[in-house]
Amino acid sequence: MTNEPTESESGPEHSAPQPKRPDPPRPEKLLSIIQFLAPHTEKVIITTHAQERMAERDISDLDVYRVLQRGYIKGKIRSGLKEGEWACKVAYKIRGSREIGVATVVIQTDALLVSTVEWEDK
Repeated sequence: MTNEPTESESGPEHSAPQPKRPDPPRPEKLLSIIQFLAPHTEKVIITTHAQERMAERDISDLDVYRVLQRGYIKGKIRSGLKEGEWACKVAYKIRGSREIGVATVVIQTDALLVSTVEWEDK
């Protein structure tokens, strides 16, 4: 005899309901928050990983801020790890250069977390 739960004990009626994740914000709404926060450098957190990629790819912090202030949301908006967080990629073609992608997490409407930076044409 096993201690496995029976089908009726392990069915959906015995599991806690999963809360429905809210729908992601519209790209233009999220972009307006990003563009509002980006000029306030104290509200932009650039992770160590992103700093390493910036150095490796010769992308400056000024380039990152420019992308956040002038770019567009490229691809899907995903929910972050915590409630009120939204992850997306912001992209912008720097004049005389290539398009840069900045993986960004919008934390509530309070801060931006830059998790990585990449060239979009590679």
